[in-house]
Amino acid sequence: MTTQPITPLRQRMLDDMKLRNMATGTRRSYVHSVADFSAFHGRSPDELTLEDVRDYQLHLVARGLKASTICPIMSALRFLYAVTLDRPEQAARIPLPRKADPLPAILSQDEVARFRAGARCPPAAARPPPRSAGHRQRRPAPPCRRSTPNRVGPRHPPPQ
Repeated sequence: MTTQPITPLRQRMLDDMKLRNMATGTRRSYVHSVADFSAFHGRSPDELTLEDVRDYQLHLVARGLKASTICPIMSALRFLYAVTLDRPEQAARIPLPRKADPLPAILSQDEVARFRAGARCPPAAARPPPRSAGHRQRRPAPPCRRSTPNRVGPRHPPPQ
């Protein structure tokens, strides 16, 4: 098994991430993302421009990757440009993809009817008992402790 020596740029990026106390998984992800970016263009990342970042982002979208996958990759490139390469003005111009809305803003009447039909609970007899109920029997409710007895009629007799 041969190991390639770490390039000075990669070592600098690893040191920058270590100084910022970034998690090991984040460091691994960022280095992998920058390596893929560099391999896509066949050049060192410090030679690549914002136009190359844009081309790479379009490539990722064309591959069918979702925004939730592209976002950490672009964050790694932002870190590379802002911190490691000390080009914060360029890093600020790297766009993050907008995540798709999970639900439409307005449901049609048919969609609302289908949603309500699916949300109905079965009758209590058809539902299984809650897990916490076990085999215990229900206790009767304690009697109501009122200071005055229940009355059917008016509280005070009518004046005579």
